[in-house]
Amino acid sequence: MDISSRIAEFFSAVNDFRNQTSGAGPALLRDLRETTAIEYALIASLISIAIIGALTFFAGGASDMFNNVSNMLQSNI
Repeated sequence: MDISSRIAEFFSAVNDFRNQTSGAGPALLRDLRETTAIEYALIASLISIAIIGALTFFAGGASDMFNNVSNMLQSNI
């Protein structure tokens, strides 16, 4: 094989590769958008779990505080 036929074969292979992967751009963007959506969903779920945990932890103290305020108001009226 001479050099010109090797160069032609190389560019033919490059062109075939480009034709095979030309549709990968939109699919790759769609995959990245789906990945981002999944990451946002995970972050939102972790935040909601933290909020629920904090509310559960502080619920007893808040209930006692409101009962104390209610009792003080009733005894002073």
